[in-house]
Amino acid sequence: VDSDSNRVHIFCPECPGAANTVFIKYAGPDGWRTELRIYDTAGRLAATLSDYYTRCGTVTVEWTGRNELMERLPLGLYYIVVTATEPGTGRVTQEMVPLVIGKRL
Repeated sequence: VDSDSNRVHIFCPECPGAANTVFIKYAGPDGWRTELRIYDTAGRLAATLSDYYTRCGTVTVEWTGRNELMERLPLGLYYIVVTATEPGTGRVTQEMVPLVIGKRL
């Protein structure tokens, strides 16, 4: 998912091929706690994809549109949210990208 654009990303978990998975790339500051979460439009947590202290470099997470219980999320608009927290100071930075889970017509 390219967070540099203002477009909404769409993927189809039930479709065959590459469209059934989304790859989320991000880079957090070295040593900061970085959380990668998916929220619905009401702001409810839908899935936690990672939550750990980052090292240098880019992290890529593969997601199939499922929550931690391996249940497929309902179709609709979601937000990919990356939150980084600096140890010691508690300073927080956050980035959000919209994503639509669609289906085959």
